[in-house]
Amino acid sequence: MCFVDFKKAFDSISHDKLWMTLMDMGYPLHLFISLSPPDNMPDLDNLTRCIDYLHVWFCANDMALNPDKSEAILLGTRQRAHSYSSLATVNVAGSQIPLADHTKIPGITPDKNLSMNNHVSAVCKSIHYHIRALRHIRSSISEDMAKMVACALVGTRFDYANSVLFGATQKNISKLQKA
Repeated sequence: MCFVDFKKAFDSISHDKLWMTLMDMGYPLHLFISLSPPDNMPDLDNLTRCIDYLHVWFCANDMALNPDKSEAILLGTRQRAHSYSSLATVNVAGSQIPLADHTKIPGITPDKNLSMNNHVSAVCKSIHYHIRALRHIRSSISEDMAKMVACALVGTRFDYANSVLFGATQKNISKLQKA
């Protein structure tokens, strides 16, 4: 999976034009390429071609890829990861982007083995932050209002993207229940 960032993208081109062109080309902003062991070079070449094509189009529309903020992650089981141990970087616009152990997609934080440990930790951290913040105003509001605010702030953290936790480990479920 490769997350491409753009320099001043939303300051230099209309959002509608960007989204429509990307959809017309069949490209999302997140590029997913399935690697086939043992020879993954054709798949990586395909990813590089897609990114190069995007780079040319963006340059033609006064935009530039931002390799410093772009990320790449190789998702798979630990066993599958061993078959790709020689793969350490992905080429994005002429820059080698190192493969990350985890990344942040709006709302979730997957790691390379899809254990969701980082995501659960981020959810728990957010919940604790909002509970501590609620303490500051608790004396100024009624008990019913405090319950409503708590449900709104904390409940949404549990509910958002909770389907990614399907099949989560008991350790992660327990951690969320204690939060």
